[in-house]
Amino acid sequence: MKIFYLLFLTIAIATSASAQWRKVEQLPARDFYNIAYANGTLYAGGSNRVYTSINDGLTWDSSAIISADIPSVDDFIIFENNWFVGTYGSGVYKSANLGRSWQNITTGIDSYINEFCIFKGHLYASTDNGGVYQLAENKTSWRPFMNGFTWTTSSSIASNGALMVASGGANGSIFKYHESAGQWQEHLVKGQLAPGMNVSDIVSVNDTLYAATSAGVYSSTNGENWTNTGQLKNGHHVVMANLRQAIFAIVNYGLGDVTIYKKPKEAQPMQPWEIIEQHQNSFVYETAVSQKNLWQARLDGLYFRPLIEYGVTPPWDEPTPDIQFKIGKFFPNPTKQKFQVEIQVKEDITTSLFITNAAGQIVHYPFLQKPLKKGANLLTIDNPLPAGIYYVTIELEGKKYTRKLVVI
Repeated sequence: MKIFYLLFLTIAIATSASAQWRKVEQLPARDFYNIAYANGTLYAGGSNRVYTSINDGLTWDSSAIISADIPSVDDFIIFENNWFVGTYGSGVYKSANLGRSWQNITTGIDSYINEFCIFKGHLYASTDNGGVYQLAENKTSWRPFMNGFTWTTSSSIASNGALMVASGGANGSIFKYHESAGQWQEHLVKGQLAPGMNVSDIVSVNDTLYAATSAGVYSSTNGENWTNTGQLKNGHHVVMANLRQAIFAIVNYGLGDVTIYKKPKEAQPMQPWEIIEQHQNSFVYETAVSQKNLWQARLDGLYFRPLIEYGVTPPWDEPTPDIQFKIGKFFPNPTKQKFQVEIQVKEDITTSLFITNAAGQIVHYPFLQKPLKKGANLLTIDNPLPAGIYYVTIELEGKKYTRKLVVI
């Protein structure tokens, strides 16, 4: 199990002493090790499955059981439209159908997975006993990616787009990989050997890399020179969030005490962190922020707090990139016969749409290369299917977007 996790998000924050964390009662009251938010969907890793929510946690769907033998879902990533789950002791599992079935793809890789990273079109994984691995071209096996990497333990791996970095086993060691060099190069976060100092987690925000260590949080833009952002009280599990106007640090002490720190983003590196909240009887493995809520994956379940309680008015994130199309929600859903979806496009294009059953078989193909005009297009889809759960895939300019449809 990873000891430290570091996650950076972009919002503005203020404190609210009276606010309370809410538990998601719909989900099991057991360990949640992973929580992530991507493309409008929440992904929560439980003990042996992945839970998803497309409405910011109001309702949840469950994947199929990954394997009855896995102890935990320690990391989750989407790569080339496939779901990948990293476990601690049972290797990697892959799903090509949104979690309806799973395939173990642990050939060639250590079974103790810490973290995934996508860099230059490839998927990488850091592990506890084998260093760093790269997913092979067949997408079902792995190969060591160790040229110049001298440790067998790597707790975290991340990329800022231009380069990739991975933590070493001790001494404040961190490795940088750049395509021009073609191999890993070791650097020290403190600029010198630091016995007992572990780089426990690394994440990227825009062009900046942040590393959580047992001696504080460090930042770098080139993976070589690191700046201490300020001292935190020593804890053995740290989660961080990079906000638009501030930096948040959630520090666990033992198995029950949690302290949340805050520092203005424009503050000098060694300006002290401000304690903004403390709570007990919990253990936070990881955090994420969605459109309206701040989330914590904890020892006893999944919890959230509305961002508004921190003085945050959504949208919390940075300005959205100039996108070429936008897909609305299905309506009605659940449906009996017809349903509709609005697709907004910036230029005239074509789309194809097909529906699959729970086994992944295509059962209905309403549109093939249907023309869409610039602007809003309201599509009405006839539904001849019997009651059940289906998945609708919309193809736009070579990309596929799949959503759940319930027929009653």
